[in-house]
Amino acid sequence: MATTTVPAPTTRARPRLDFFAAQASARRRTELLLLLFGLALLGISYLVYLAFHQYSHGHTLGTGAHPFHADMYAQVAFLTALALGGGSVYGMWRLRHGGGAVAALVGGRAVDPATRDPLERRLLNIVEEMAIASGAPVPAVYLLDNENAINAFAAGLSLHNAVIAVTRGALDRLNRDELQGVVAHEFSHILNGDMRLNVRLIGVLYGLLFLALIGRILAQRPLGRLTRSSPLALLGVGLALVGYLGVLVGRIIKLAVTRQREHLADAAAVQFTRNPAGLAGALKKVGAMFVGARITHPAAEELSHMYFVESATLMTMVHTHPPLLQRIRRLDPAFDGDFSRHQTRVGEQQEPMGVDAEFRPRPGVEPGPAAAGRQAPGELLAALLSRSIGAPAPEHIAYAAGLLDSLPETLKSAVHTGEGAQAVVCALLREADPAVAATQRELERRYGGAAFPQHVETLLPLLRGQDESARLPLLDLALPALRTLPEERARAFQSLVDALVRADRRVRIFELALTRVLARQLAGRKERPSAAGPGPPLRVHLSAILSAVARAGVREEKEVRAAFEAGAARLHESLGRLELLPAAAIGFESLDAALARVETVSLALRGKLLEACAFCAGQDGLVRASEAEFLRAIAETLDCPVPPPLPRPVPV
Repeated sequence: MATTTVPAPTTRARPRLDFFAAQASARRRTELLLLLFGLALLGISYLVYLAFHQYSHGHTLGTGAHPFHADMYAQVAFLTALALGGGSVYGMWRLRHGGGAVAALVGGRAVDPATRDPLERRLLNIVEEMAIASGAPVPAVYLLDNENAINAFAAGLSLHNAVIAVTRGALDRLNRDELQGVVAHEFSHILNGDMRLNVRLIGVLYGLLFLALIGRILAQRPLGRLTRSSPLALLGVGLALVGYLGVLVGRIIKLAVTRQREHLADAAAVQFTRNPAGLAGALKKVGAMFVGARITHPAAEELSHMYFVESATLMTMVHTHPPLLQRIRRLDPAFDGDFSRHQTRVGEQQEPMGVDAEFRPRPGVEPGPAAAGRQAPGELLAALLSRSIGAPAPEHIAYAAGLLDSLPETLKSAVHTGEGAQAVVCALLREADPAVAATQRELERRYGGAAFPQHVETLLPLLRGQDESARLPLLDLALPALRTLPEERARAFQSLVDALVRADRRVRIFELALTRVLARQLAGRKERPSAAGPGPPLRVHLSAILSAVARAGVREEKEVRAAFEAGAARLHESLGRLELLPAAAIGFESLDAALARVETVSLALRGKLLEACAFCAGQDGLVRASEAEFLRAIAETLDCPVPPPLPRPVPV
């Protein structure tokens, strides 16, 4: 059984990006967004009131003094709020399917996971490496074929419907190091909660644009008729002017909510890759191009706050991103501002740049060796876990790249097709017991015909030649292809997986992790449940989860209890007394119900629960494959991406 020794911290530190602090910051910025939208609504309501007053009194725009009519203003404010609110609701509704809908808004094309195009394959490999390294599901990748600029964005409502979109110019002009820097930048937006806020921002601010659209419809008359004889057209012009002012206000709101996050995303990208030269090189190539980062699609302005680099528009007087030169000099202080040396033509990619030997992350307040001597193994694992959530180290990326390189080509090809990905999942669930395996083969035959179980069996030797720690990464690699299944087929496949898991009438931690990941990816769930359903109190579910973690390793009963109590001590006493459950009481249904229940807990409690599980799993100083997989299943449920455990120490 694969195990990982909990490493002691070393003196070399890297800057800490706190996942839960970033998530809390994103929530605060959501509140700021709503506040600013409310203020904009008040101001726009008054301007619309002025337009209506002019219309009702037969004045031309900008003339005629008039008293304030509170009743009229209240009516106009209500109608304006209805229009803007309705526009925002519609804006969110059209993006309800997550990142894919956002990418399609600007002409994005989903890249086939089985593509043979070398540049597309390189992009997919980089995304896969970053996903495995961070412990996040592999996002779908979109390409903006008609955009020659260098740009990219991440979009989605959660980790489970996220996408990475890249322009054709970025694909053609950036070398691998530079493209990796761009992808790492976008991954930081996914991991730190920016992505979901940015999509909501598109929907909310669509209401401001909606008023301009109404005005433009009303004003569809020849200019010569915009007189007293055509007051409706005059009203339309007034509404359009107010609406376009709202678009400018929307830009200001974007600036207030998102701008500083770009510096943080740059810092996170450097932390992930330990290669500031790659990200700086991409930014320099943007500055050297005539088109720079400009997205030409008509809907590009709606996504202005999401791009890797500001897309130049008529409203660039209100920047949603920090200045390009400022971002570059934070990465390369010696840059002289001369972009001419970085000009490239399509296909003329320079050799990848190496890691800057002079770059050293700024020290944080991480524990040194003296502190390590005073910490128990569970404390060390909890510290490592908390530092790695949403912030994979370069060692994790190297591990992911090595894992991908080590996979047989037949297996890598299989996970990138719909049929092959299904066969890989079934092979991961195939039992060694002949009687159980025969039952599983029959289930597979009923689902996919006689050829399907044969396909599964051709993959079995390849899968069984891999280390246990590769099982969840293989599932991650299969997810993009599985998402392409038609909805009816996806439901049928989930039913097959449930039947395969129950074929041996035993619960295994890996099977639980697999079913939880597939449920979140294929069930079409876009939002976290807002409230808990009826059932046992939360402490019962927490007891089941911690009991399962304590029993995931091979331990004596005394060690199991010590591990359980170490984890339970990390949870607040207000939750009630937790009790260690016997192994017979921990079934698949009870654990699945427990994980479904903790989906609804607060952000703070999610962090404490993961910490408690880490204390429990690391009590004996080892992280077994089964324990790591269960931690991943819990983290998947809580939308907290946990990087894979490494076979060697990682500096914290």
